[in-house]
Amino acid sequence: MITTYTKLVKFESFRAADRFRQLFGTAGSFYVALGCCMILLVGATNTVAEDKHSVDIVTASLIQDLAAPKFVVRQRAMNRLVAIGADAIAGLNIAIRDGDRETRFRAGRVLDAVEKNVFQHKLEQFIKADVGDVNILLPGWRSFCAKVPETASSRRVFAQISRAEPRLCR
Repeated sequence: MITTYTKLVKFESFRAADRFRQLFGTAGSFYVALGCCMILLVGATNTVAEDKHSVDIVTASLIQDLAAPKFVVRQRAMNRLVAIGADAIAGLNIAIRDGDRETRFRAGRVLDAVEKNVFQHKLEQFIKADVGDVNILLPGWRSFCAKVPETASSRRVFAQISRAEPRLCR
């Protein structure tokens, strides 16, 4: 799932790579290239922290818009929160707990959509993972493996079951 945060990081990475090519191609010096790499590395880590903070600010603003008087503003906020994805889950949980009735209702709907998208992404990673990979596990997979041996085809079957009946496996 590509989020706004991911797009910003990719844009900064491409911009940094272009700048490196410009400097390295014209200067031709190893030390200049090494210095540029160090500067870009430090700048990229600061950009990631700033981008995460800006995503949190945008998320908080959009959650406030869920209770806006205009329907169009509320719908636009819902769509943008779904597009932000997993980065908005923490704020949505707070909104469900502390918000007014409209905010709780809309935050719940957005949270359902985001969790479905995240679950689908996890399913794709699960299918692509190798047999025996314990880094990507799904709920109910251990119980399934107790009855069926773990193979690539059993992973695909379990993913299909999870897609067909997500509540059963969650």
